[in-house]
Amino acid sequence: MKKLLIIFLMLFSQLFNNYYCQNDSINKQCFPKHFKHSVCFNFGFFPLLNISGHYEYKFWSSKRQTFNATTRINAGFLYLPYVNPTIGFFAGEGVTNIELTGGILVLDGEDIIVWPSGSLGFRFQKREKPFIFRFGVGVPEMIYVSLGFGFGQK
Repeated sequence: MKKLLIIFLMLFSQLFNNYYCQNDSINKQCFPKHFKHSVCFNFGFFPLLNISGHYEYKFWSSKRQTFNATTRINAGFLYLPYVNPTIGFFAGEGVTNIELTGGILVLDGEDIIVWPSGSLGFRFQKREKPFIFRFGVGVPEMIYVSLGFGFGQK
């Protein structure tokens, strides 16, 4: 009987929460949002040390903010200075999000060199909190760790 009561209460609370979150005026409490803007500092480790920074703008989000599309401009130094404009996506619920980007890498040396670029990684960011921690693999960073913060309209 005790188990049945616990199961009933769990189901009732889940149904109540789903109904409660359907109301658009309460949506912010049910699905808190990520910030629209962010700035991150990236540190790449392999095979060369790479230091860069990027500005990211979130231009689209699903209603529950479980899927987000971003555009990013990244600038840094690999063995030459570079600029790396990308389009990316991050998706997930809660603190952990998977992140995927793609773009072009423009190396500025004696000649300008253009390569495809991209990354696959994880993004840790509590919704409604500005701190961002990222890590993953990609071009040009290879293996990277990134720290940053979000700001602006949500």
